[in-house]
Amino acid sequence: MVGQDYLKLQNQGSVMSNIRLLHEMELATEYADSQGYYTKRSVAEIGVNSLLITSGSKVGESARAIVNADGDESRNSPLQNAKARMQLLRVLGMVSADYGSEVYAITRLGKLMVSQVLRNNPDYSLLRELFVGMTTATENYEHNCHEGFNCCLGFGICYALANLDYRLSSDEMPLLTTYDIREIDEFVREAREIRKHGLRFTTQHPHFPKTKKNEPLKQVSNLTRTVNQIMRLCGIIEQRQVRIGNVNYYVCTADGRRYVDGIKSRYASHKFVTAWDFRKINNIALQKELCGKAYAALLYRSGIDKTQNDFDKEFSPFQVLPETSAEWFLGGHIRRHPDVESDRMCVIENESVARELRVDAVYEQARGDMTLETEASRCVHDMIKTRSASGDSVETIATDLCSKYRDADKDAFYPLVHALLNIIGLKCEGEIGRYDAYCLFNGCVIPVEIKSFTESPSYNMKGIRQAIENKIMSYDRANARSMDYASLVIGFSHPGNDAAIRRTIDMAYRNFGIKIIACDLCSITRMAVRRVVGNEVLDFESVLTGYGLLID
Repeated sequence: MVGQDYLKLQNQGSVMSNIRLLHEMELATEYADSQGYYTKRSVAEIGVNSLLITSGSKVGESARAIVNADGDESRNSPLQNAKARMQLLRVLGMVSADYGSEVYAITRLGKLMVSQVLRNNPDYSLLRELFVGMTTATENYEHNCHEGFNCCLGFGICYALANLDYRLSSDEMPLLTTYDIREIDEFVREAREIRKHGLRFTTQHPHFPKTKKNEPLKQVSNLTRTVNQIMRLCGIIEQRQVRIGNVNYYVCTADGRRYVDGIKSRYASHKFVTAWDFRKINNIALQKELCGKAYAALLYRSGIDKTQNDFDKEFSPFQVLPETSAEWFLGGHIRRHPDVESDRMCVIENESVARELRVDAVYEQARGDMTLETEASRCVHDMIKTRSASGDSVETIATDLCSKYRDADKDAFYPLVHALLNIIGLKCEGEIGRYDAYCLFNGCVIPVEIKSFTESPSYNMKGIRQAIENKIMSYDRANARSMDYASLVIGFSHPGNDAAIRRTIDMAYRNFGIKIIACDLCSITRMAVRRVVGNEVLDFESVLTGYGLLID
């Protein structure tokens, strides 16, 4: 949806400090496994050791103690600091996280960047090219945007500068985060018209960045804080804004003018290739050729290798594809999976997760009438009844309901899940304390961890870990059956790469006797539709005493 899809860069630390962190990671090889992977905790500790990451006023040993403290990681400042820094570097193609969002490796671009920037005569040309290579249409990082939306933010900003007198105002810049590169001329035309009449973009503009509730985003300037920092560092814009009339503008330097003019020329003659476009080629030889030429053009444009040639495609392999894919197409070194270590949550070899951790959705005829505890449950129930009466199938009703809540934030998504749990016959008392949903079955607590699409497109490792913690916290020593039943995780969808999740679920049961069941929204919605339409109910005793992935 216009305004709700946008490209945002993390603002944690300066760009230079993040590149320095990469260098410190390269030096601290004892923190990496044999394949060069670093956990989030390792990155945080390296950052603390090098005084790049702090926790409030705490540094050194005090901050290191916080890094390794037990408890909720979402409240652990150094860990979240490290994660945010890695997210920025992933968007720029300097770090990969192919085997889990919190296991990182330095790509060849990351190593190149360190060599180009951390020297006596730093060269920021490579950083500049990675800036214009950023895109939301990537497999390398999940921007939570609709499929097909392609915001090439750096490229779009430079193009706009070249067409708008080499300046962009403070209220114009954030709007560019919401424009697909194919619509950039629309922004230019409207900006010219608004300037001509002495007006400014307001929060009512369709492209003003919005929340998933379609409300104007607060502190919208935060969206481009890192963007402006990169452009200053690369010499594209002046160090300070220039006031013209009563408006503050980001203004191009002389070198910046020459560069954005070049971007304008590239826009007229080049084709933008998204991850989806790349996969559709479906010809390995052509894909390898595209990757090779695109990477050579990157080296040429950044001045690293002038013997290479430019290319008429806008495609940055390490920013669009996972590192393992990019290296394979380029004929480079392909990392194996991260090492298996008892103290790390990491993905293992595929054969180690061959065991099918599937929980079958076993149904039986409901023994009693449905009891609807909440208004939300009644609304969902009535909607299903109405759709069924009009002839819609179980699958159609479930698919439509899921689509409706794809962009819902937790405030709307969680009550829906609570309603569905009640409808399928699992008494849900809603969000209580640390539990996203607090359910009861046979006198035992069934804790539920929920992940809306806006939090994560699918349930993830963090959700699985929280589900384990939920089970530990809800354990009742006085109830002999407390450990017989599973702790639930419900996300919008199942992840494409679930190897790490399967292993963790398996380890939780084998090592601690904790059962975890992970389910997606569509599966639980189908269960609810079957309950309303056919009076079918899950055999909870059978299902909840298992562990694994529940897929209806």
